[in-house]
Amino acid sequence: MKIAIIGASGDVGRTVILSLIQRRLMGPSDRLQLVGRSEGPSFRTLYGLKSDLLDGLMESAPHMEVILHPSEIDADIVVMAAGITFPKEVDKKLSRESLQTTNVRICQFYASSIAKTGRSSIYFITTNPVEAGVKVFTKYFPRDRVLGMGVHMDTMRFRREIAEALGIDRSRIRALVIGEHGPEMIQLWSSVRIEGMDEKERKEKIRDLSSHPKEVVWSNTYQAWEKTLTLLEEKGPLQAFDHIHGLPIEMRTQVRPWTAHYTGSKTTIGPAMATVDLLEKILLDRKDLVSCQINLQGEFYGLKGIFGTPLILGRKGIEEVKEIDLWPDEKELLEGACQNINKRLKGI
Repeated sequence: MKIAIIGASGDVGRTVILSLIQRRLMGPSDRLQLVGRSEGPSFRTLYGLKSDLLDGLMESAPHMEVILHPSEIDADIVVMAAGITFPKEVDKKLSRESLQTTNVRICQFYASSIAKTGRSSIYFITTNPVEAGVKVFTKYFPRDRVLGMGVHMDTMRFRREIAEALGIDRSRIRALVIGEHGPEMIQLWSSVRIEGMDEKERKEKIRDLSSHPKEVVWSNTYQAWEKTLTLLEEKGPLQAFDHIHGLPIEMRTQVRPWTAHYTGSKTTIGPAMATVDLLEKILLDRKDLVSCQINLQGEFYGLKGIFGTPLILGRKGIEEVKEIDLWPDEKELLEGACQNINKRLKGI
């Protein structure tokens, strides 16, 4: 298997590489390309990273090579992890629009350059905003070969919040998040299943956990985020995370990651593990039901555009888009969410 990591010297890229090797998803018979740019700092860093990885993991590491131009990328799977991220200091503001403008240019550079080689790969987008990266790459490559990991990360966070609220392990929770890796995220309570719990008890638990009026949750998430960041600055992380614990689960899924980022830790491990989890499903041909951002053309409730969607993932990439059953209030959100996402992507 051949995998290329664009942005291998960054936080997410490094963590993806380390996990792929430690989880034995890549080994000595595989090839891993560490991709950067000759005119940037990664020119030096990637050679040091390769050496460091061999120091620690030589016995199990794949064959690694440093790639400094997109024309040299030759892989079955390409992970797009390059780009800027939000500053980790609260007082340093960067708008989502500015982030998108910069990262679209980076995605455009890589996608257009790789396309000229004529090589066929599966493309995983982790660069934020994930929706923008997916739109750029699907201008150059088939729609069924391009996926964004954002809503899979959100799904893992949603499952975590449910598991912590119930005091059980996350592995017992199945659930999906669809829509946007951002404000138009739709957390599907209809998809929640709890291993070891009968139907009656499951419905009771879900009713208790999701009992907050939806209009309150959707309209007040930003205010909850602002209040949490104020607590983080004025009182410290313990008070901030205590405050999050009292929020509705739908809010926690969005507010907690931002708070973690602004503690100075950033959010690196979660996105990297979400990416590796999806890669594992392809490498092992698991054919699991997951949700990823894809370029829809009517396959899911008639929606068109970039949208986090339930699908079956296997060795070929997107094996099937699944139009799963939704509750009526969830269906009502689809069209508006898709329209808002498309507005933010207009001009790309």
